[in-house]
Amino acid sequence: MEQNAELKEMLEDIRIAMFVTQAADGQSRAHPMTLQTYDAATKTLWFLCKDTSDCAQDLQRDPRFLATFSNTGKNDYVSVIGQAKLERNPEKATELWNVMNEAWFPEGPQDPSLRLIRAEMGSAEVWDGPSSVLTMGLQITRSLLGGDRPDLGEHIKMNFT
Repeated sequence: MEQNAELKEMLEDIRIAMFVTQAADGQSRAHPMTLQTYDAATKTLWFLCKDTSDCAQDLQRDPRFLATFSNTGKNDYVSVIGQAKLERNPEKATELWNVMNEAWFPEGPQDPSLRLIRAEMGSAEVWDGPSSVLTMGLQITRSLLGGDRPDLGEHIKMNFT
């Protein structure tokens, strides 16, 4: 499978990210965020946040981000770094909108506090391990009994800059 297609498939399955920004004191701060969509053509992740949130405040000072995704059931993991921009864009918000977003933005895509996070990927790493716990356990056991190192799947590095 082509790398970007594999990345897109994993992100569509996982959906929840820990979106890491830099706080004013220089400390890293992680925010659980729902991925609204991944635009494979532009290598852009889209998230929503409130204009007054810590995440929004951090990105206004420093656009760098790290987003991590994990699907322990499939043993799939994704790590993305890049630059993010906050946007007030009701048209794009309408395109991304789903009923779950109303819990945070009761006025809908037109909510004045709604900001889109356009997270432009600089690079990504994907770990695609065996999805069966039994297979993984057998690999590790075989290794411990003097066999080869366990085959824990693929590790792919992608650079988009």
